[in-house]
Amino acid sequence: MLTTNQIFTHDFKIYPNPSNGELNIIFDKLQNEGRLEIFDLSGQLMYLKNLQPGNKINSINATNLSTGVYLVKFSGQNAKSITKKWMKL
Repeated sequence: MLTTNQIFTHDFKIYPNPSNGELNIIFDKLQNEGRLEIFDLSGQLMYLKNLQPGNKINSINATNLSTGVYLVKFSGQNAKSITKKWMKL
C-alpha cells in the first residue's frame, strides 16, 4: 500500500507551446521510469515514449500530427499522472 510520502509527482514543462510539431518536455526531477503519451482530443493515442530516470529534457518530433490541441500525459512508477495541453500549429 502506498502512503502519501511514497507518491511522487514529476511535474514537467512543454515548450514551445504552441509549436509546429517540434517540442521539448522538461522534467524537474525524473527519478523513476515513466511513460510519456500524446493523445488527440478524441482520446486516441498518437505518440508513446518510455522514459528512463535522469532524462531531464526529451525532444519530440511530432510534425506528422495534424494541427490542433493535444493532451500530453506523463505517468510514472509510484507517481500521479499529469496531463497538460499542447497546441500544434
